[in-house]
Amino acid sequence: RGFSLYSPTAGTSTLTFDVSSGNASINAGSTAQDNGGIIFDVNVALNDSLDAFVEKVYGGGRTGIIFNEIVSGTGAINKTGAGLMRFSGTAGSNTFSGGVNISDGTVYADKNGALGTGTVSVAQSAVDTTAALEISTGVTDAISDSALLYLGSFGGTNFSTITLADGVNETIAGLYFDNVLQAAGTWGATGSGATFTNDDWFSGTGVLTVIPEPGTYAMLFGLCALSYLAIKRRAM
Repeated sequence: RGFSLYSPTAGTSTLTFDVSSGNASINAGSTAQDNGGIIFDVNVALNDSLDAFVEKVYGGGRTGIIFNEIVSGTGAINKTGAGLMRFSGTAGSNTFSGGVNISDGTVYADKNGALGTGTVSVAQSAVDTTAALEISTGVTDAISDSALLYLGSFGGTNFSTITLADGVNETIAGLYFDNVLQAAGTWGATGSGATFTNDDWFSGTGVLTVIPEPGTYAMLFGLCALSYLAIKRRAM
């Protein structure tokens, strides 16, 4: 069954993931048991990326993998398995910079700064995976404003989804569907009031606001300039 990690003395301890090669890994809920997950009531430092597998969602309060304190470091979190992962608590924003990659199961962002400062990717890895991200009511900044969000389907039929709860207006620097850059503006599901609606990728009544960073504008300008020169050369 599952367990909690916590500091036995005053203050909050830190669990550091640091391996000699490859990625660190944890496995939660690999047997059909209620309360089969792990609660991190300690800070987590990612000196290396962390591969986190949760087989499926069972009952009980200790289901899946739950980070209740601050996650820091340079590593990424790679979520696999149909179970859930949750970033919650009141300890403040997570600062890990490697990004979050979700290829199966649901990740819940229950606090501001939940997903760190890096790129967020929610991409189906098979025809029957359930890769999804849910941003809870009251959370205004789960994804860094300077981060990119990639949503990916499997075969153009099994779409990953981002659920934006009521009142959510999440700002990001760039949005991609199957690696294709989308327009700046507001995005959401039908009924969200967003300028661009798409019910394959979005659900809920909240919105996602894409405001490209200056560096993104410079990159796009450079690509346009290169395209213009190429066309001009062909014309000559």
